[in-house]
Amino acid sequence: ENNELKKDLYRVLDECWKSASRSAASKIREGESYNLQVVKEWAKNLAEHNHYTGNSFFTEAVQEFSKRLGFLIGLPHNEVPHDATLCHHPVQNDMVRLASPPRVVGYADARR
Repeated sequence: ENNELKKDLYRVLDECWKSASRSAASKIREGESYNLQVVKEWAKNLAEHNHYTGNSFFTEAVQEFSKRLGFLIGLPHNEVPHDATLCHHPVQNDMVRLASPPRVVGYADARR
């Protein structure tokens, strides 16, 4: 039951990441700009979420971010056919390199 709740939350978070990527891209098309350091931090956080979950819950969000915002931070822009397997998308590897190893060993370490 606890694992199912966690999986459901990861799915919701994945949808939020995809929605945020689409929204930011739309605002960029309308002329808004984002600090590159902020975009890099978004990419890093998304890559860490993806890494932490074993690349099984955030693959679509990584693809969406890379497709819509990756150009801002130098990620290659590759269109992926709709029938392509997401886990083999080349941009995934570029996002993974942004992820740092998990920093938190225990709950108390998260506040340091």
